Amino acid sequence: MDTLRLPSSSLTTSVKTIILLLGLVLVQDVSAQIAQRGAATTANIGSAAAAMTINKPTGVVAGDVMIASVLQNETDNDNGGLSNVTATGWTLVDGRLIQSDGTGNNQNAWHGTVLYRVADGTEGSSFAFALPNSRADMAIGSIVAFSGATSTGGLTADGTAGGPFDIDPGTLSLNNAGTATAPAVTTTSANAAVIMLSMVNNDRTYSGWAATNPSSLNELYDNITTNADDGSVGAAWAVAPTAGSTGNGTVTLSASDRNAAMFLVLKPCAVAGTLSGTQAICSTGTTTFTTNGNSGGAWTSNSTGIATVNSITGVVTGVSSGTATITYTIAASGGCAASTATRTVTVTTPPNAGTLGGSQNICAAGTTSFFTSGLAGGVWSSSDAAVATVNASSGLVTGVAAGAATITYTVTGTGGCANATATRTVTVTAAANAGTLSGTQNICVAATTTFTTNGNSGGAWTSNSTGIATVNSSTGVVTGVSSGTATITYTITGTGGCANATATRTVTVTAPPNAGTVGGTQNICATGTTSFFTSGFAGGAWSTSNATVATVNASTGVVTGVAAGTATITYTVTGTGGCANATATRTVTVTAAPNAGTLSGTQDVCVAGTTTFTSNGNTGGAWSTSNAAVATVNSSTGVITGVAAGTATITYTVV
Repeated sequence: MDTLRLPSSSLTTSVKTIILLLGLVLVQDVSAQIAQRGAATTANIGSAAAAMTINKPTGVVAGDVMIASVLQNETDNDNGGLSNVTATGWTLVDGRLIQSDGTGNNQNAWHGTVLYRVADGTEGSSFAFALPNSRADMAIGSIVAFSGATSTGGLTADGTAGGPFDIDPGTLSLNNAGTATAPAVTTTSANAAVIMLSMVNNDRTYSGWAATNPSSLNELYDNITTNADDGSVGAAWAVAPTAGSTGNGTVTLSASDRNAAMFLVLKPCAVAGTLSGTQAICSTGTTTFTTNGNSGGAWTSNSTGIATVNSITGVVTGVSSGTATITYTIAASGGCAASTATRTVTVTTPPNAGTLGGSQNICAAGTTSFFTSGLAGGVWSSSDAAVATVNASSGLVTGVAAGAATITYTVTGTGGCANATATRTVTVTAAANAGTLSGTQNICVAATTTFTTNGNSGGAWTSNSTGIATVNSSTGVVTGVSSGTATITYTITGTGGCANATATRTVTVTAPPNAGTVGGTQNICATGTTSFFTSGFAGGAWSTSNATVATVNASTGVVTGVAAGTATITYTVTGTGGCANATATRTVTVTAAPNAGTLSGTQDVCVAGTTTFTSNGNTGGAWSTSNAAVATVNSSTGVITGVAAGTATITYTVV
């Protein structure tokens, strides 16, 4: 740089080195949207001139924001001629007299000016800054440019709408120290960057640029002139990640001198940022996409047949399976181009457990197969394995105990879809129990027996041959009909999916024995006999009710009188197969044998003579003669009358 030394006589103790420190805060998105464009440019003059030309930083395009800082010095301030520099298209931010030794000849003064301009693409490659009244003996200035800031969406230099600033720029702060300090400002936008511009009435350098938010600043330039009227300009910047107070900005000077400082805040162009949110959802399911960029944008889907998105809230709703791209767009405004961010969402068809089918009533230990109209490959489960179990893969349900269980078929959800389930109840009924039958199994025709069971009550009794035996369906009373064997069945009707339960027991029906009708002479003499016979079955046994009156041969039926009296002769045919013995009776009257006794009386009688025979036997007998021509006899008195000579036999008969 050119060096201009002032005469020593012009330097007095009142001459102060003035530094103008300008802090410019810019807003940066998560991808460092605001960036320095090209390198800062600088220029200086060492003698009075009407203007100073500074080149435009390389790469500047329309919409970029340029900041210029110019320091002027006048050695003969006898008329106080310094004021703000100007340039076509540039707007004054702030300018003021920083130091004045007085208004006399050879007395120094320094004036600093800060300006900005939004590039429009027509501005050329350099800018001529007019130096008022051509009074400046020295001037130095620099321009720094930035991309990514709004051009009209913020505030202008006077705090009205329509400029690039996030907050009202304020004014320069003047200091006389070895540190230049820019008073803290409060930003309203996140991700701010700080630029510090310095103007010094001496060739001071800068180091240790710092603030609270951001905590440090990166130097952009440090330019000095060593003309007789020397001075310097400098700048630094960094990102303030959050909105709020920047804290005081400071920079250390190489020596203590007059200085001035301020912060400017550039408002960033809105950015779409980076999107986040669950990328796998179920059709009809939702997810909310969010951005770490600016709010107020609009959400769109490139395939509403797959997924729609609420344009304001970012709520994504699945429609059908596939992948859609969700775009978040910050519309172009304030000189900023539109900003977009995208994120894909994959929509999966939800699993379908379908509708379950299969018999819902089974018997304990019985099975039923459940099936589904939904997707295969799911898993079956039971709500109560103590009532019913189910095969996890086949759906075969097995009854365990009486009760109800819920069988669930689950198809695992994928791609953000919840599991799908379908349920069906199964009622398990205890198996019917016909038990074991008991009761007499041999009965006679027309006789009865009662069958019973140790199983469930309420069943029904049946006979497989009612021509042999019938059974009362409710009481189990079996009645013999004819000889033969019948099977009696007890049936408990199965319910709730249980089969009927049956138990059987045979009954053998036997024809009853027949003793018939007993015949034979019923009156016999003591010691006499008679034969009883029967019209019934042979092979029976004869018996007497009183063997002291009459006996009977057990097999032949021959009755023998013993003593006078009456006895009952019984013919018994032994019953079999549950039949009682059959008997037939007939009385027999035994009469004592008649006793004619011994006759006595004269045995010789004359013709016409008489004699009387008597008997010591039974009375009431009848007397008779064997030859009435010889002798007759009175039949009742026994008086015999001789008729003619001869011999006759007289008989006494007791019937």
